[in-house]
Amino acid sequence: MYQTVVLTKGEFEVTLCTIGARLLSIKCPTINGVIEMLAAPHDEQSVKDDSCYMGATCGLVCNRIANAAFTIDENHYELQANNGNNLLHGGAEGLSTRYWNIESASDSTVVFTVAVGDLQDGFPGNRQISVTYSIVDDLRLQIDHSVVSDKKTPVNLTNHAYFHLGENDISTLQLQLLADKFLERNDDGIPTGRLVDTDEVGYDLRWPVSVNSLLIQNKYPQMHQEKGVDHCFVHGQHAFNKAVAELRSAKHSVTLKVYSDQPCLQVYTGKFLEGEFKPYQAMCLESQGYSDAVNHSHFDSVLLEPNQKYEHRVVYQFVND
Repeated sequence: MYQTVVLTKGEFEVTLCTIGARLLSIKCPTINGVIEMLAAPHDEQSVKDDSCYMGATCGLVCNRIANAAFTIDENHYELQANNGNNLLHGGAEGLSTRYWNIESASDSTVVFTVAVGDLQDGFPGNRQISVTYSIVDDLRLQIDHSVVSDKKTPVNLTNHAYFHLGENDISTLQLQLLADKFLERNDDGIPTGRLVDTDEVGYDLRWPVSVNSLLIQNKYPQMHQEKGVDHCFVHGQHAFNKAVAELRSAKHSVTLKVYSDQPCLQVYTGKFLEGEFKPYQAMCLESQGYSDAVNHSHFDSVLLEPNQKYEHRVVYQFVND
């Protein structure tokens, strides 16, 4: 059943829904009043029609799996491709399309749960999945993901929120990343296995750079040709002692700081937004494990052992400058 939940603390307000355990809105106080931070659908039909995973929990394995197939302990699994020959964000039966249950809710916290049966989405194991959204402090939204399975299975969840921080588009925003590497990929988004130094984009991304400059003056041939970024940046795990990304709006004097316990961040500048949304209107900073790790033995593993628990925390903190 389609339901929405609103979390509040002071003027900070977060709206979510049960399709895809999805973020629909983050309204944040700024020097210019309370401003919407996200581009997202706002009713059941627009959520159902969404093809861009806007605000959704994506998985069981987010990002891409090459040739929609993988092998675990000599057991080969073939999935239903939904992105050319590849699997994207868990496929047509992925978590973003499912109606989740509201396990519990309060003014500042909601717990969404869903059960997925063995091979129901092509992945092995009967799985119990939960996502908890909490306003844990002023202007700080924490998302906790967990998964348990009775069979070994790959797990790599992410939240796919699109941020514009109240701007008309992302061109005037400034981006800063902790990562000094990103995954080289082919034109279908599949990693080759090689890591690339971030300075190949022509900027030191550890310092703020305007997104417009990154879009139009990018020195990395693939990003330049594609007129945007859709790459998996590798920063390792920093146990929340440093933001893995910062996105700033000078217009509203607000900065989004992203903290994550995962080793990677998919940065996507929204080229393919469509329908009621326009390309580059908003961008994603997707906390996750290595893309296509199931097919690259030297990447950090995303395999979950039976009856162990996958846990993944990401925090979106808004700071008024």
